[in-house]
Amino acid sequence: MKIDLTLEENLFAPLQAAMEEPLAKKHSRSCIVLTDELFVRSGVARVLEVVQSGREWVQNIQQHSKVALSASDYFAQLESSRRLAYLEAVGVALQQTQLNVLRAKTDRLASIHELDGFEIWAADGHEIEHACHDKRKTFSDGTERYLGINQIFAQDLRTAWVRPLAICDGKEHEIKALKAQSFKALRQPAARGTLLIYDCALIDTAWWLKLKEESQICVISRCKESMRPVHELPRVWDRTDPRNAGVLADEIIGLNNLGQLRRVRYQDPETHEIHTFLTSEYTLPPGIIALLFRLRWDIEKSFDEFENKLAEKKAWATSKTAKTIQSHFTALAYNLLLLALNDLENQHHLRDTKEKYERWMERRQAVAEQLARTVNSLVQSVRRISEHSLQILRWLRHHLRARSTLEASLSDAPAYFFAYI
Repeated sequence: MKIDLTLEENLFAPLQAAMEEPLAKKHSRSCIVLTDELFVRSGVARVLEVVQSGREWVQNIQQHSKVALSASDYFAQLESSRRLAYLEAVGVALQQTQLNVLRAKTDRLASIHELDGFEIWAADGHEIEHACHDKRKTFSDGTERYLGINQIFAQDLRTAWVRPLAICDGKEHEIKALKAQSFKALRQPAARGTLLIYDCALIDTAWWLKLKEESQICVISRCKESMRPVHELPRVWDRTDPRNAGVLADEIIGLNNLGQLRRVRYQDPETHEIHTFLTSEYTLPPGIIALLFRLRWDIEKSFDEFENKLAEKKAWATSKTAKTIQSHFTALAYNLLLLALNDLENQHHLRDTKEKYERWMERRQAVAEQLARTVNSLVQSVRRISEHSLQILRWLRHHLRARSTLEASLSDAPAYFFAYI
């Protein structure tokens, strides 16, 4: 981050650069009232601020950007498929220019060399409330109820970077929305393909095998209790590898005429809970399969931040286009925060030390030792992804509103990064 720029200029610099990329410019058009640049910047800023309604945000744009924008004009822009295409292109450009830079500084899976060459993404649905003017849906019992919106995101397990995958309403199954996406949308370019970690709602054996065959996408999930394989063939695995501690079985299972998959049975050495995982990936040690599914829960931390710290609890408008646009703005804001806080740590030695991760890990090991149990070495070596501190977000919001220089904003930062007030 450059000390001679404002905090806002530093925060939005990667986004500004992404909007200049040819991929984004291809979808850009000249707009008199609300330019594409202001549309994107204001949408991200709305996520970063705490805003009660769209009309409140229109007033904010009028007063701070000096733009004669009406509420009807603003909501019309949220309905624009062209704006959505532009926003999607900006998100892709931002990922192409920044994700590998972020990974070079903070890849928590870098020490696991078996994962080299893989893109590793967890995914899940995140439900938010309906928009104020949404209509009630009629159910089979004749009742009418509002339906929430399920925003499906993928998260890079190396860095916590997020990207939107799809949206659906509360009556639609997530797998239907995901199967409507192209394989290209699900796959991320990588030498060894993409690992997609999802809960058992995604299990569709035929689709999994098609994903792997056509696009090098392998899925890792939990096995459904109702699954009854017709045969089970044991696989050879390294029982001396400490990362496989807790593995009970590594098998190939047959599922009638639906083909074969790999099943890993794992008992947590610390809690003694037994988990059964299903995957179309055959090269990784079974302990790493268990680890990757455990890390999938980190996406829930990000969802909690979306809802409770960025206050994205409710849909902005009624149309599917508007709700999809909102999910892209949420992802952009979250990723810009990742980049900015990473730069503050690397360039200005400001890291949130309030998360107490090390002390939490020490207590966990002590309890395990008292019970004559162990903590898997992978759990100890792979740091979990933490939410951004609300205290730091309030610090950021204050200096964005004040249009503070970076130097001025850094002057009081230690009080909020290193301790609770």
